[in-house]
Amino acid sequence: MPKSTSYGTTPHSVVHPDGSWLGGSVNTAYDNAEFASGIVSDYDVGTNESDAFNNITTARFVSIRTDAAITVKFNSTSNASVTIDASTTFNVDTLEVTNIFLTAAASASVKIFLS
Repeated sequence: MPKSTSYGTTPHSVVHPDGSWLGGSVNTAYDNAEFASGIVSDYDVGTNESDAFNNITTARFVSIRTDAAITVKFNSTSNASVTIDASTTFNVDTLEVTNIFLTAAASASVKIFLS
């Protein structure tokens, strides 16, 4: 089980994709990308959205908001899909994220915050 640490008052466990604990390492920069997805399959956010993974190459916190149901895969298109329902916010703070791949059956307004 990864160790927990605290940034402010919220405990976080930060784990690299290889399972190693990243401890107290934090980013001092962030990225914020907002875009309309169109109908896409495994859309490479890191390559296609200049505001994503620009100031940082590895996110230890990801927040995704969308107005339509989408699925995302983190780091590789071979990873399992995670469904994000319309009008919800999905947060990840337990994985080191180097890219996001998005699939949408209908056009979606997507907002992604990375830190």
